Amino acid sequence: CFTQGLIADGDIIYESSGLYGCSRLKKSHLQSGRTLKEAFLPKQCFAEGIAFNGNKIMLLTWKEQKALQFDLDSFELKGEIPYAGEGWG
Repeated sequence: CFTQGLIADGDIIYESSGLYGCSRLKKSHLQSGRTLKEAFLPKQCFAEGIAFNGNKIMLLTWKEQKALQFDLDSFELKGEIPYAGEGWG
């Protein structure tokens, strides 16, 4: 997988990694590198950039024309927002 999105929030790192079949959203501890939370995307999605939006993380997809909304704490998928074109990290 390729790092597409990266957010540092104190001692926590949020990372989106893209590659068909293994795209994911991950929350890690900066100092130890320990994975704290992880959510895998459907195999047909290629994860791209991420951004905070209130208590959610928005994750763009490359060619799937949708932004995925994940709960910031649970990493539960909360919804999708369609858009035209490609998403980039």
